[in-house]
Amino acid sequence: MRIQVEKMFSINYRITGNPDLPKFHSHEDFEIFMFHKGICRYLINNQIYDLQPGDILLMDGLALHRPNVPDNCDYVRSNLHFIPDWIEPVLELMKAKELLDVFRFDHHYLIRTSNKEVLRDIEAIFEKMYKVEYSSRLIDSEKEWEMKFLLGGVARSD
Repeated sequence: MRIQVEKMFSINYRITGNPDLPKFHSHEDFEIFMFHKGICRYLINNQIYDLQPGDILLMDGLALHRPNVPDNCDYVRSNLHFIPDWIEPVLELMKAKELLDVFRFDHHYLIRTSNKEVLRDIEAIFEKMYKVEYSSRLIDSEKEWEMKFLLGGVARSD
């Protein structure tokens, strides 16, 4: 399930199946990728990550990347794509603008933790973002502000 807000932000929550991406790709937005279940070797530029459930990748979308998933294997993941200019004013108000530095200049990071509580909290934020964006009760401006608030929550998670 993919939802977009004026191409400034998009969210996928617990997508299953092979993405059918035989080639490396790139995009202008930053990406937060959370691996939930299955087998995935994720390639970013010249680095290979053998993902484990709960792993989180932060990446500059301009870095060439692609998942490598064996046929007939589970591959469950969530990801957020966002344009930095969209969230930067909120982070500036929080005095946390430097949080975007981890995404810039073709950077990418793997976050692996055994703290189940933190992983549940982060996954709950992904789920809430999806529900907000899918909601028919909220107008677009309310969705946008709620999404910015929630993305700030992801940035604040330990």
